[in-house]
Amino acid sequence: MLHLTCSSDDPRRPEDNSPRDLRDMAVRVGNGQAMFTTIPANARSRKDELLRDGTTEVMLDAATKRKLYAQPGFPKPLTQPSSPAHRISPAGEKGLGMFATRPLHAGDLILAERPLMVRALGAPLYTGPQMGLFRNPSSLVSRVIDKEYQIEVMMQRMVPKNRNAFLTLANSDDYSGTGNLVGRMYTNGRDVLQGFTFSGMPGGGATYTGVFDKLSRMNHSCTPNAVFTWANMSFSGALRAIRDIQPDEEITITYCNPSLSTSERAAALAPYDIECDCPACKDGSASDARRDDIFAKFDKAQELELNDAKREMLLSVIELIEKEGAEVLPEYYEAHRLLLNIYREEKSKKEAKVAEEKGTKDEKVTEEEDGDSRETESELEEKSGPEEEKASEPEEEEEATEKTADEEKEGDSKETDSELKEKESGLEERKSEPEDEEETKVEEKKESEPEENNEPADKEKELEQKVNALSLAKFGKAFLRE
Repeated sequence: MLHLTCSSDDPRRPEDNSPRDLRDMAVRVGNGQAMFTTIPANARSRKDELLRDGTTEVMLDAATKRKLYAQPGFPKPLTQPSSPAHRISPAGEKGLGMFATRPLHAGDLILAERPLMVRALGAPLYTGPQMGLFRNPSSLVSRVIDKEYQIEVMMQRMVPKNRNAFLTLANSDDYSGTGNLVGRMYTNGRDVLQGFTFSGMPGGGATYTGVFDKLSRMNHSCTPNAVFTWANMSFSGALRAIRDIQPDEEITITYCNPSLSTSERAAALAPYDIECDCPACKDGSASDARRDDIFAKFDKAQELELNDAKREMLLSVIELIEKEGAEVLPEYYEAHRLLLNIYREEKSKKEAKVAEEKGTKDEKVTEEEDGDSRETESELEEKSGPEEEKASEPEEEEEATEKTADEEKEGDSKETDSELKEKESGLEERKSEPEDEEETKVEEKKESEPEENNEPADKEKELEQKVNALSLAKFGKAFLRE
């Protein structure tokens, strides 16, 4: 067994769980260069932060490392749930498992964690000086030993706490022939570093896998209640709920594509030595028929153009998925998203119609007001005519009958004022009638419509919250049907 040391690691320092400040170790592999490195770098100088978020030992190619650190602020601190949401406890024949400690809802963050180690699956074997230690580099045995060597190098760079955590993880029997360390890597690995590949591989790059302390403890179910996601910026994995989870309920993810049939899923799980006994696998062919129905209805819904028919089909898809416990299917998120678009489109059309009707009514009221105004001016002109005639009588006649004229004038003035007031009062009553009638109609309409108007608004808000929650789980990438 090879034992490597790094000159920057102080051998006199006691084996504690403090971050280690190790230099990168570069080796030539395939057509490129691989590096053993620690993320975040310079752990000792950022001790407090890294003790909280943890460090990862990584074997990657130089190009991937450059791209990661080219991201501004890499790696960002981890976001954790507001209060602890899980515990690791015995799970019967499955060994250990993860369980909820409080009620959880779709989209809730359960846990975020940096991996213990990250390595490219199928990474090239060493072609450096160390390969001279192996007598037959092309044999299966030497290949296994070489992969074990790669993992051993990373383990020696780990703090003791992380090293012990890795060694306590399960090693599936079907992988035991590949070596003890490699078996643990395959058994507990999760896909990480999406968008990055290990360069220098024949026929294309290899993808990366990460092994975690807690996130590798989740057991499988074909009807899971949570999903694993990866964030490149924080170099961490996260676990989020995809439906309501009750306290003490086991938190599960799926190890295979849930869109596959029961027999296909069983074949995919065989290397993990798993015989799934979830409700979908127990129902077998009946579950397959239900899932085929879900896929057929979802495909049909996307072809429909009329909103009413499309809405009903999407609601049916959501109901079927929830009954099947298959919220992990990307169709579940997509059905909610498409349904939300329908409600938003209908809301926009309704608002446009209301605005158009309001504009028409405003124009009608304005025309009526203009007509009443012209009528008032005409009536006032007619009343002012007799007064002008009286004012033009000969002055001599006015002097002879001054007292009588004054009395008559005074009476006429009172009569005129009274008639004008009556006219103006009648005019105001006529002008106010359309407004009063319109206000009454609007009030009656408001009283008769609250349920009809509020229900879509409430439904839209509910759907928007659900879509936002499900989008946090990053649906649609891992399990798309071909």
